[in-house]
Amino acid sequence: MFKDIILFVLIFISGTAYSQLLNDTKTTLADSLRGDINSPYRTCYDVNFYHLKVKIDTDNQNLTGSNIFQFTATKNFKTLQFDLLDSLHINKITHEGKNLTFTRTHHAVFLNFPDSIRKNSKH
Repeated sequence: MFKDIILFVLIFISGTAYSQLLNDTKTTLADSLRGDINSPYRTCYDVNFYHLKVKIDTDNQNLTGSNIFQFTATKNFKTLQFDLLDSLHINKITHEGKNLTFTRTHHAVFLNFPDSIRKNSKH
């Protein structure tokens, strides 16, 4: 019985090590931004409502639209992250009638508020 357990553990460890050798892919910054659901820029808010308005122009192969979302702050913050393909252009982002600054890194958009958004506030 003991030998069977030892044999199982050795097979398991060697199989795990071998599979790690085969998996030679590198994690990129884009992978990290897209996949990090525990990022403080993602966990600082909960979306309560989305309104997506889209116009598809098949003749010109063009897509235009707008997105309104309402959220509740889960903690105090000044920057939040949402994802948008970098091939989709952002004309402007507004909050309470004021244009906000933002930066893009790959498919991640980091939205900067001029003042801290307070925990439990709704926007």
